[in-house]
Amino acid sequence: MSKLTPKRKECRLHIHFAEDGTVIKAYTTSGNKENCEALLSAVSKTKFSKFTNPVIYHDFRRSHLSMQG
Repeated sequence: MSKLTPKRKECRLHIHFAEDGTVIKAYTTSGNKENCEALLSAVSKTKFSKFTNPVIYHDFRRSHLSMQG
């Protein structure tokens, strides 16, 4: 990475959902501390939609996201 290129802020975010869209658990496993704290704060304030399709819920109930900014 060039000295002129800003360092990327990354965060590995894990979210466990209930079928009604409620976040059961959210945590990070690695990444930029400030970025991860901001993501956890945003997740805790967000109302996610109910999963209406059981197959989609099964696939997304435990989501693992790599966020980069």
